[in-house]
Amino acid sequence: MRPNLARPEPHQHALAYREGLRSDLPRKNGWQVAEAIEEATPYAVQHLLARAKWDCDGVRDELKA
Repeated sequence: MRPNLARPEPHQHALAYREGLRSDLPRKNGWQVAEAIEEATPYAVQHLLARAKWDCDGVRDELKA
């Protein structure tokens, strides 16, 4: 996914977020995913999804492959 993200920090958050989504959490909202990936708050996940610069189509295509 790295080529599709503008900075290394969002790349690390994206990898962790992906693992949180793949976990067996019964609900997958920002707080639960953040706790699953050992973040104190959901702000890094929220930043990744709302404000970070990344090519969502490129990430999607890479994950599909």
